[in-house]
Amino acid sequence: MSGAPVFLEDKVAGVLSGSDAALINVLTVASVKAVMKTWARRNQGPEMTIRDMLQVIADKSS
Repeated sequence: MSGAPVFLEDKVAGVLSGSDAALINVLTVASVKAVMKTWARRNQGPEMTIRDMLQVIADKSS
């Protein structure tokens, strides 16, 4: 189920962004932070919303 929390031991490590019979995609805070830092360093191109950034991360994880 998309949007469900993903646990690592007793802490939420990410959010399920999609699943398939053989593939599970997890969106983590660390991946979002890494992408946002990269975009901040580049400071190029059109401004992206957080929603756009999350979509790019989800697309790359598939």
